[in-house]
Amino acid sequence: MTAAISLVKLDSTSFGRDLDITKLYGIKDSQIWTTVPASASSSAGYRLGKISNDGPEWGPNIFVIVVAEVSSKSTGSKSQVIARNQSFFALY
Repeated sequence: MTAAISLVKLDSTSFGRDLDITKLYGIKDSQIWTTVPASASSSAGYRLGKISNDGPEWGPNIFVIVVAEVSSKSTGSKSQVIARNQSFFALY
């Protein structure tokens, strides 16, 4: 599985350089995939994006819970953002 995540500011203002997505969790039933995103997706200033590879072989056509850990580089504080019912489908 490859996971691509984007956090988007609804007011289209910039995230700046202080925030980073530092960990992703994919949850399917009692299975949890934890990953540290290795690469950034192309992002506009109002969009914070990351990509992780080498995930589990779940699906296709299922729904999972995704939790993103967002960290502040300046303060070290961490917050989590949860998105339920995220579609997971196979790409060929």
